[in-house]
Amino acid sequence: MSGVSNFNDVEKVWKVFKSHFLFAVDSIAPFKTIRIKQRTEPWMSEDILKVIRLRNAAFKDYRKNGNDASFAQYKRLRNEVQGLIKNAPQKSIFIDKILEHQNDSKSFGRPSKSWDMVKKQKPGLSISAWR
Repeated sequence: MSGVSNFNDVEKVWKVFKSHFLFAVDSIAPFKTIRIKQRTEPWMSEDILKVIRLRNAAFKDYRKNGNDASFAQYKRLRNEVQGLIKNAPQKSIFIDKILEHQNDSKSFGRPSKSWDMVKKQKPGLSISAWR
């Protein structure tokens, strides 16, 4: 920073200060990459997501406290989430449609035909989303 006093132009002083400051910040607190998950499945309702958040909070509480009551609540919520997802009405409709056409050679004989049938059940998907 001793070089800042050698400049007569305020813009040059600001650029030097900013570059030194950002270098210091990056070396102390580097960027962290996070992954944001989106629930795009048609059966992932707001009720299911609410119970998932409760389950995650219960697991966090169990990890923090380590007592049996916290673990029992986590297991109960875990089983509830699995049951809700398994019995979700949209999921069963989606799977039923696929199973309905699994023996139909016109639909499942050609991958493009089967993909058309899947896209009708879940609009907005592309083949690249499945790769």
